[in-house]
Amino acid sequence: MRSLFPSMRTAVVASTVAINAMFVATILRQCTIVHGDGPGGFGEVLVKGMLAQISLAAFICVLVSARSTLKNRDRKHGVPWVSLLATATLAAIFILCLQDACSDQAGYCRSWRVELSPRSP
Repeated sequence: MRSLFPSMRTAVVASTVAINAMFVATILRQCTIVHGDGPGGFGEVLVKGMLAQISLAAFICVLVSARSTLKNRDRKHGVPWVSLLATATLAAIFILCLQDACSDQAGYCRSWRVELSPRSP
């Protein structure tokens, strides 16, 4: 029986890229929502735009380090640290975005629920 991933290194890199892609998708979704109006909203757009650009740059670093990890079989000490730093940056921005979504007066997090199967009509 043939495995989906040829080596453990490939599986680790694939899972790292998948987790970071989920972080970036959530961050970019939350960065498009602006709660303020007037000058406060303009500042919020600037801050969220900066966070979106930082998260995209960190995700590109993860992709580059994943490619170099898979392509080069010799041990490079800088590549895993770049990936770890980029993942930590994305996780921190992800937590900030979740905190922003849950701290609204409308209480968006209160209406969250897990649906395991589609509703029947």
